[in-house]
Amino acid sequence: MLPCVSPPSDVASDLLYDDDYVSVIRRDHPGIVTGVSVADFCAAPQVFLGYCRSALDDLIDQVLGRAGRRRQAQVAVTSFAQMAELLRRTDHLAVFPARVASRYQDSLAAHPLPFELPRYGMYLCWNHRAGDDPGIQWLRDRIVALACPRTMISFDE
Repeated sequence: MLPCVSPPSDVASDLLYDDDYVSVIRRDHPGIVTGVSVADFCAAPQVFLGYCRSALDDLIDQVLGRAGRRRQAQVAVTSFAQMAELLRRTDHLAVFPARVASRYQDSLAAHPLPFELPRYGMYLCWNHRAGDDPGIQWLRDRIVALACPRTMISFDE
């Protein structure tokens, strides 16, 4: 499946990687042990990224709405680190890109989503006019080297 977000058409770009979204909870979550069902997903209070609705949140709500379901989006924060800290201390659930979730696998459990979403795409973008600039080429090469796929997390089943 293609990533849900495309880069702006007025810039040059490369897809650095794409990734699946996952459900993330604390490892010792009392209500979710073997995976996240749609019922679990909708029942759990949720943490989301940002001050207002995002394309991802809208997409999740549309997918659930088509199935006649709703979730409990309760807390908005401004970073994945804040989300992870809140998840460690509560029974909340969040949706992370799997690559981000892997950074918190010591204390958080990642499970496949109980519904399908488009993949998350991370793009490197630059102005067309700067594409031949040696400094920009050097910087792009360094960013690509840093973004090379690393070992991904294994889902807790």
